[in-house]
Amino acid sequence: MKNAVWAKIVFFTIVLGLTGILFFSASGMYLIEGKLTDTIGEQYYRETVRIAKSSSLSEESVEDTSEAFRLASEFASEFQQCMIWHTDRDGRLIEPSGDSVPGFRSEYVLLLYQELQEEEVHFQVSNFYDCFEEDWINIVTPVLSGEAVSGYIVVHYPMERIYRYRDSFHSIMLLLLNLCYCLGLVPLFLYRGQICTPLQNVIDGVARYSTGDYSSRIPAGQDRNIGYLGSSLNYLADQLDRTGKYQRQLISNVSHDFRSPLTSIKGYVSAMLDGTIAPDDREKYLQIILHETERLEKLTQNLQALEALEVDKKMLHYSVFDIKEILYAVQEFFSGPCRQKQLQVSLRLPPSPLMVSADREKIQQVVYNLMDNAIKFSPPFSMIFMEAYEQNERVFVTVKDQGIGIPASSIGKIWNRFYKEDNSRGKDQMGSGLGLSIVKEIIAAHDEHINVISTEGIGTEFIFTLKKAAVS
Repeated sequence: MKNAVWAKIVFFTIVLGLTGILFFSASGMYLIEGKLTDTIGEQYYRETVRIAKSSSLSEESVEDTSEAFRLASEFASEFQQCMIWHTDRDGRLIEPSGDSVPGFRSEYVLLLYQELQEEEVHFQVSNFYDCFEEDWINIVTPVLSGEAVSGYIVVHYPMERIYRYRDSFHSIMLLLLNLCYCLGLVPLFLYRGQICTPLQNVIDGVARYSTGDYSSRIPAGQDRNIGYLGSSLNYLADQLDRTGKYQRQLISNVSHDFRSPLTSIKGYVSAMLDGTIAPDDREKYLQIILHETERLEKLTQNLQALEALEVDKKMLHYSVFDIKEILYAVQEFFSGPCRQKQLQVSLRLPPSPLMVSADREKIQQVVYNLMDNAIKFSPPFSMIFMEAYEQNERVFVTVKDQGIGIPASSIGKIWNRFYKEDNSRGKDQMGSGLGLSIVKEIIAAHDEHINVISTEGIGTEFIFTLKKAAVS
């Protein structure tokens, strides 16, 4: 398929070019021949009429053949290569003699004159009723004496000479046509360099992308549109490559996070069935199995939440509600885990309602995930702060802990799916690495922003915004 486009263009250009040259060449020859024939025929007709009106050929002097011959000779010397005949009223040759013209018959002159009159033309192209081997321009003009015809002047001009003129003009025209054709090929080769070659690069690049090779790049052509197309395809290849890497990473992470609890569950169940675990210890290991199934359930729920956000990113169910109600509900929900870890939660809220316009269920999930994250990484006997306040027509919500903090090198990675800090894996066996990804997706779907401020050993603060609702 390589260079197929260029080959087709060259083929059709050659075919159309040669066809055009042949057409214009043939039609040009026809038109030139016709124009020359008309011009010379009319010119000789006018001269023939002038001679026929000469007083020396009047009825009184028609026997004076020497005078007629003199005029005919003058005419012939002025217009070379033509034959001039002078006949009487019956078409019989006076000059030259009839014997000098093989095959001549007097009725031919009268017949030709009659045909010219009927067709209302001044000349005829023919071989003069087979008197000549080739075609001539034949003109017949009567010589009048008063109103009576006293004879005829017959002029024959060879078409062979017109053919030579035609061929000369045709050669010039053919030269110009070929020159124009060659000049017309210049844009074709410019097209090859500016459009065809870049387009072929695009086709080759798409072919490589279709095989999964996203590392190659399509060169940007000088043509703006093709260059834009190539850049767009390169961007698409980057996105597909990124998506492919993400899918491979997703499968790897999901497999890892599912394998660990499934291995624990299988091992403990097998040990119970074969009697390795004593009946008195079964409740202890059943609690471990329950703990592992809760991990699997939470991971599954997070995956479903992310999938729902990908599919219905813009399908949010907006409502107007008081964000303080969400914070109170999340505080109540986590009261048990906070007591177990001996954590204190401080709410800093204004006395008046803080009405926002958002998807209530998803914003509750955001606060839930941030609070869950804060509890995981907070040491015992520390504080967790939740705050909401209004500023510049926006409502700001913050969740702050006094935990281990996030290293500066990892700040940009915490929003990635399945990302976990290595130093937290041992402590956070329930974590899936999806909580903050879900938070980021939800806030982005609301066209709002979320930021994080963290210092190692001091704590982490998450801040997100919501649109303030107009209260009537």
